[in-house]
Amino acid sequence: MRPINLLGLLLYIEYIRTKHSLRGLLVFINGLIYHSLYTEKNKERRFMKIIRFWDIICNIIMTYYTIYNFPHTRIYAVIACKVFLLNLYLANKLPYYVCDFIHVLGIQYPLSLGLKYSL
Repeated sequence: MRPINLLGLLLYIEYIRTKHSLRGLLVFINGLIYHSLYTEKNKERRFMKIIRFWDIICNIIMTYYTIYNFPHTRIYAVIACKVFLLNLYLANKLPYYVCDFIHVLGIQYPLSLGLKYSL
């Protein structure tokens, strides 16, 4: 379980509750499934790779949808994509909890702002 990443999902609750955001709900559900099932022991197992792939593909599709329909949100997608790539590079070089903080602050937070400004 990745509790820091799970806490980061709380950023989307407001948009689910007040704006009835389906994108926010999908991010929340996918993130809840992935980050609650993920452990160091099972991260290389097939089912975790499938869940991770599904989560990433869904986020890519939603990001493209958002920046296509709401071009003013592109900056948030660019920031999140760059931080995602940086975090992939740093994943084996830093403790996992540092990468989790980077994930929340550099990916979940900017994408939640992009979602907010697209609603």
